[in-house]
Amino acid sequence: MNNGSKFKVLFIIQPDTRRIWAAVAEKLDAGREFRATLGLLCVAAMLKDFEDVECQLIDCSARNFGYPELHESIKSCNPDLVCMSALTFSLLDVRKSAHVAKEACPNTKICLGGVHVNLFPAETLNLKEVDYIVHGEGEKPFREMVRALKDGNIEAIKSVEGVGCKVGSETILNGPGEIIRDMDSFPIPAYDLLDLTKYSHVLSEGKRSMSIQTSRGCPYACTFCDIRKTAFRFKSPEKVVEEIMYLMKTGNTDFFIVDDTISVHKNRLNDICELIIKKGIKITFKISARVDNLDEESLNLLKRAGCNRINFGVESGSQRLLDYLEKDVTLQQIKETFRMTREAGIQTFAYLIIGIPTETTSEMEKSVEFVSEIRADYFNISICTPYPKTALTDRMIADNLIPSDYWQKFAEDPKEDFRVQFWNNAFKDDELRGLQQNLMKKFYRRPAYLLRELSKIRSGSEFLRKAKVGLRILR
Repeated sequence: MNNGSKFKVLFIIQPDTRRIWAAVAEKLDAGREFRATLGLLCVAAMLKDFEDVECQLIDCSARNFGYPELHESIKSCNPDLVCMSALTFSLLDVRKSAHVAKEACPNTKICLGGVHVNLFPAETLNLKEVDYIVHGEGEKPFREMVRALKDGNIEAIKSVEGVGCKVGSETILNGPGEIIRDMDSFPIPAYDLLDLTKYSHVLSEGKRSMSIQTSRGCPYACTFCDIRKTAFRFKSPEKVVEEIMYLMKTGNTDFFIVDDTISVHKNRLNDICELIIKKGIKITFKISARVDNLDEESLNLLKRAGCNRINFGVESGSQRLLDYLEKDVTLQQIKETFRMTREAGIQTFAYLIIGIPTETTSEMEKSVEFVSEIRADYFNISICTPYPKTALTDRMIADNLIPSDYWQKFAEDPKEDFRVQFWNNAFKDDELRGLQQNLMKKFYRRPAYLLRELSKIRSGSEFLRKAKVGLRILR
């Protein structure tokens, strides 16, 4: 701890220069808009009542910082603890940022959390730049870890569930933090650490856009997902609306609800919408949902509350392949839900996956035709990728489609030249990339689609935003 001063905690959203090749369309991936990293804001909020702790946050993407600027900012802050959230795809940049932090302030300690750490806690803790990890539900373990650090009680950290640490020559990894069922017990994320004017989305109608989370977990069994069959827990409608109203006071009226599937608890979703309507709150927002747990009542309430787009995981236009992925939905359900959503006046965004094991080129083309048939307003294609610790990866290893768990090797020794592999025996990776781009162009170049989108434009700024995305896709 800095002599005579508060214990300084610096949260960093790292530069995005070493991101592992993703499975989404490269031209769209290259144009990602800036979204707040809610995990860091959630754990930062747990420190607000510590009067002897000072928190700062550097979002390198939002501030257009490279590593030289990050180095100077860290040196100026002189933190006791640097904290970052790691995805497997961002691990190389997170590790580089940790190295920069150690160069700028040799005495600072590094703590990592996030999805990658949850998947590979021991491997992350073994990285030489890392002093502490937080895994599982992070809020309470992180708070207890910081309490011990600021009080100089290093021994206490050794027994905190959800924390891994290096103390002298010891490396200690405790079990994951317990699942917290009552999400209302958490404070509002520390949005005050952000410059909220920096965050937007290309489809946010020109408004500032902020991400919020109302639930965690997903009880469904999709094999490509790393949170399949996890406990669904949620905030009450009152807590959700309280958070929305807090952000409205800062000038935000457009929201992206980042819940994986907000519609799991349909009655709660309806109650949130009814409370927004009752209070006369004027906002727009986007959600992600499954096609099998929305009905006309929910869709009409969503529209009245301000929902202007729903993202659906369509995945495929082949029932055979939907069953392979264990989606537990039918093509008819997809058609019906898209029809109801359109009739409610809400735009739709369809996500497709191509390159699923045993899928043919003809089936890929039929999937895009299916998206056209259901009249999705927008869509994106990912290439089927066996991600770490998923049932799909386990199945593909068991079926001898993947020779070994190469994600495990990367977690143990992250190398700069690592590349995602699709492991499709029928297609080379470059062939799948080519199909991905061509199928995207086929959908978005349709004259009927272009005319429909032009008819929706209401301003010059909206035209420029959509033209920017269109040019990225169609070039």
